[in-house]
Amino acid sequence: MKRDIRFNRDRMLLGADFYGRYQITPQTGQIRIEMSLVEGQGTYEFDIKKKIKSGTEKIIRDNDLFISRAIGVALMVESNTAPGTAPLLSYPMINGAHLPAGIKGFVNSNPYVLYNGVVTMKTDQSVNMTGLPMTHFLHVPETQPVGMINSADDTLMSSGIQPQFNIDNILYELPEVLVIAGNHSTDFKVEAPVVSGLQMATPEGYTAKIVLIIEGWLFAAGANEKYKMAGNPWKESI
Repeated sequence: MKRDIRFNRDRMLLGADFYGRYQITPQTGQIRIEMSLVEGQGTYEFDIKKKIKSGTEKIIRDNDLFISRAIGVALMVESNTAPGTAPLLSYPMINGAHLPAGIKGFVNSNPYVLYNGVVTMKTDQSVNMTGLPMTHFLHVPETQPVGMINSADDTLMSSGIQPQFNIDNILYELPEVLVIAGNHSTDFKVEAPVVSGLQMATPEGYTAKIVLIIEGWLFAAGANEKYKMAGNPWKESI
């Protein structure tokens, strides 16, 4: 689903009109949580208020209010010695000589199994999202594989599909409004049909990760109970 600026601005202004009276201005924001992929594991639960986070993760505080406009699930192959340098992937990029220096991919295509799964969201005991298909986040570049001559200069070999790194290929624009209040328990989960022992391996010295990304507007301290009043369009979520 493509981004609709007017539709998104209307959503942003809906909260801005109320919170502006209390000097709270909506900020374009992002929630980003990373988890390491584990052999044979198909369920990943994301803690958007985790206490210990990496330098690239972004969480919300207990009294923050976050109005979502888009959600995405990406893959990442990160160097163990240079964290924070890996790009977000919209597909299981295979490792090979065609990749830019310092960037690695998976050694097999097994991570495609994740895209046969779903994303669920639950706030406290209420289920907000029962099963958003992971296929929304799969985007394989349309560029053709690059041909390379081997060392003997007599055979044309494929070096793989040229990578593309574009977060818009990962994010799915939400028609519905997902409101995340830091004073409530909000759980996001990816569930995929991973069989026991299935490996999603990377080159030595690198770690495979699955990354939850939510983009939208942050109302800092907007989930404070004092704002649960008439006139607040998000009062039922606080």
